[in-house]
Amino acid sequence: MTATEFDPHINMETNVFDILLLSGERVREPRMPTIQSLSELESTPHANVFPTSEPKTIRLELEADEAVDRHSHPGRDIVFHLLEGEIELELDGDTHEVTAGDVARFDGDQDIAPRALEPSTALIVLAQQESA
Repeated sequence: MTATEFDPHINMETNVFDILLLSGERVREPRMPTIQSLSELESTPHANVFPTSEPKTIRLELEADEAVDRHSHPGRDIVFHLLEGEIELELDGDTHEVTAGDVARFDGDQDIAPRALEPSTALIVLAQQESA
């Protein structure tokens, strides 16, 4: 197969190349992964890991007693993975203690306010909710 024999199209939702051969046959090939070292983002406390891609992925670093103001992410499902440290995660007024290695999943429509009890780093994924 040569470059003139197919029309590649990346489907960002399914993470595959949709390849339509000139014969009309459709072939699906996995798209190359995007890999980012979190250590390269250490100079940015609130770093967007993949700025142009969905789902939105954030590396959050907080010093002891540092907090993020109460906020929400309407239309998003949140996965909060605490890589190191300890955090009080306030969700709609209820406080949850999250320690290194814990993963929390919640609806982004809630009011969210994390506060570090010690120096902490989290990886947060904000996925768009499917429309009902």
